Amino acid sequence: DPPLPAVPADPAEELTAWCGVFLTQIRGSRELLRKAMGAAVERFHEMMNSFEPARCADREVHDYVRAMVRDGWVGQEILADPDHEELLTAAQTMLIGALWGDAMAREHRDDAQLWVPEDRAAQRYVQVFLRALGVAKPVAGAAPVCDVNPTHTTSSL
Repeated sequence: DPPLPAVPADPAEELTAWCGVFLTQIRGSRELLRKAMGAAVERFHEMMNSFEPARCADREVHDYVRAMVRDGWVGQEILADPDHEELLTAAQTMLIGALWGDAMAREHRDDAQLWVPEDRAAQRYVQVFLRALGVAKPVAGAAPVCDVNPTHTTSSL
């Protein structure tokens, strides 16, 4: 899958594209992953380690979130919290968990009202994720401005 950039320029767009690819990869490997989940513990780790997107997703999102913090995208109300590292980790864990849950369980659910439409799932999960990080809603026509303590907006929230 395409890696997330080292320097976030448009987190909503970049994360939505990345999540869309990740969802497609998991959906395409559902049967292998289900077998791995049903295997003995030793075999489970072996099979999961062979599935590259699963091995890399947590680290890639973690690194991207830290780049967002570094570059001023994450809201000050989050960063001011003494437990902000745990909040950041919880948000990224929830994003990856939502992607996994969607990819692995959607086909077994029959109540469409309980699911985001599949073609908008990545966008909506990213939208909620960015709100959890305190990324500001876009201001029409505004571009991100860097200063000593920058706050960025993104065009796809």
